[in-house]
Amino acid sequence: MAVGDVVAFPDDDCWYPPRLLSDIAVYFAQYPMLDILSITSRDANGRLSGNRWPLSPCEITQLNVFRTSVSYSYFVRLPRLKRQIYFDEKLGLASGSGYEASEDTDFVIEAMKIGARARFDKTLYVGHPRKDVRKGNISPKRFYSYGVGMGYVQRKHGLLLLFVLFVGYDLVRAALAKAAGKAAWADLWYAHGRGLIAGYRGEPAKQ
Repeated sequence: MAVGDVVAFPDDDCWYPPRLLSDIAVYFAQYPMLDILSITSRDANGRLSGNRWPLSPCEITQLNVFRTSVSYSYFVRLPRLKRQIYFDEKLGLASGSGYEASEDTDFVIEAMKIGARARFDKTLYVGHPRKDVRKGNISPKRFYSYGVGMGYVQRKHGLLLLFVLFVGYDLVRAALAKAAGKAAWADLWYAHGRGLIAGYRGEPAKQ
């Protein structure tokens, strides 16, 4: 139903800094073959709150897509993609399927499969609160559900190596946190790892 040249998917707790939309328009004009631009996010204090890991602008690939494709921080050029790709309605909080995350990443992967070019650039940002393990505002149940969605998408697209790397990362982080006496952090990373395995096996999170 969207119209126009570029569409965005901001969350209800996002805010756009001054000139962001005009900067996005300029960016697309500078890269006429670009279909998706993903940027970072910062909280009200200016601290990075999402898409934090890549330090330099880069092309989005299947290896880095889970670290560069949060829906509220990407912008999609419609003319080349409209009516060719859709969000998977089996994914996301409103789906009722038990796969409550990674619909945004799945969308980007589907776009790249039909030849879309996607790029990440940290020089621009969307305002968004920080919600992560270190902030302490996410529960093991929620983190588990994130893992389930991610694991499902990794299996859907045949990303076995990425799945193994993500599970290994989570289990190592859980072990290190436990060794450091940070039981709450260990529980979170372990929950996410278990969610990845469940999602990859096709086991949805319980509602």
